[in-house]
Amino acid sequence: MAISSARYVRFVCSFICVFLLLNLFVSIFGEYNKDEFEHIHSAWYVLKGFSPYKDFYQHHHPLLWYFLAPFILMFGENIVSVAIMRFVIFLFFLGICFFVYLISMKVLKSKEFALISVLFLVSVEIFTKRSIEIRPDVPQVFFGLVSVFFLIKFNYEKKYVFVLLSGIFLSISFLFLQKSVFLLLAYFFIFVWGLISMELKPRVALCFGIGFLSPLSFYFIFLFFSGCFESYWITNWIVNLNYIKKVSFMGSMKDTLRFNFFFWPLALASCFYVLCQAGADRGLKWIAFLGAAQWGMLIFAGRPQSQYFMLSIALLAISASCGFATMADRFMNENKKILSVFILILSPLIVNFISISRTNQDQKELIEFVLENTEDSDLVYDGDARFNLYRKDLHYFWYSVEDHKGLGTYNRVTNGFYKNYDICELIKFKMPKIISSYQLDFKSCDLSDFYSKTRYEGLYLKSNIF
Repeated sequence: MAISSARYVRFVCSFICVFLLLNLFVSIFGEYNKDEFEHIHSAWYVLKGFSPYKDFYQHHHPLLWYFLAPFILMFGENIVSVAIMRFVIFLFFLGICFFVYLISMKVLKSKEFALISVLFLVSVEIFTKRSIEIRPDVPQVFFGLVSVFFLIKFNYEKKYVFVLLSGIFLSISFLFLQKSVFLLLAYFFIFVWGLISMELKPRVALCFGIGFLSPLSFYFIFLFFSGCFESYWITNWIVNLNYIKKVSFMGSMKDTLRFNFFFWPLALASCFYVLCQAGADRGLKWIAFLGAAQWGMLIFAGRPQSQYFMLSIALLAISASCGFATMADRFMNENKKILSVFILILSPLIVNFISISRTNQDQKELIEFVLENTEDSDLVYDGDARFNLYRKDLHYFWYSVEDHKGLGTYNRVTNGFYKNYDICELIKFKMPKIISSYQLDFKSCDLSDFYSKTRYEGLYLKSNIF
């Protein structure tokens, strides 16, 4: 393995810093995804004492909302809290980069390889785009990587406490988002293969199982005694497994395949090469398998949203670094290495610069308008998690109200439990202070005597006479 010069290392570190600064800028000023408002509103519901799944619809695991609720309590029901929460998520993003570096150092044993792993990671378009958003996927990936780190650490140091910690952190990851089940399944194959080949002892699986079940058991006990278990089971598993809305693999991957056209063939080819090498380091093989398995299982499971690939990208970045740096050491001098790295990151670098032009100013103005024109006791109809962060909704289903999304799927698996949902009648009965036209035919509902237009398209304010 060639020894990297200080100039090459500085070059890689410089571009890592450029990507991080661009992502920090987008974190502060960038356009919000409506999924972020969904989770902020869920955190507000939790803060107000409402129980997820029983009192309001959600189909994600809840740890993010309990984590975010104190920030709303400390900084208030305002835009400042949203900015603070975005920054906290950015810290998780930095933590993901740090653990990719640590795992790379463990399996690749090279500072150059580890830094290239981080550079590849922060240059993947769908990873950086989603990893600075307020969504459970970000802490899920962070704690998933912490789990992988301790599993890899066990591989080299043979201390069973590391397997126990790996199980605990994967359980925490799972409580942020149930998609950690894919990492759990990949672990299962590693443990089974290790037991069959006698490379691992049964005690390894036992320690991991104890660690994984410890936090999880407390959560299920809480669900049972709070009376939320049945609602949780329906919304988080039955609804999700029967979700009507479909998302194509190419629809989710088309942007990253276009902007990161060098990364994906390099990463997947590197995984294949490592797994086929009989003498390859076992820790490196585990990383290659975990990255490829995460990616493959998501495709096989169907409906792969772009954020679902975040963990697989973090792991594949390590394999891609191994493949690139190995070839570079064999066939390139330092100047060619620098040029090759620059070519690899040029397209995503341009995309990141373009992304800073899309700001969140209009969204913040809309949210502030709603807050200024409502009181704590007022009801609001949003329907699409677009502007209502801190006011109560009209119905158990407050978003995902389309027939092909949450509401339609829920009714299909519960024999029409909410088949009488009628937003027109709900508005006339509850008279919310602000309504949107989302999934609402304003004219046929005959609401013009009760609501007047605002300067925001599709947003209506209750008339003063009421």
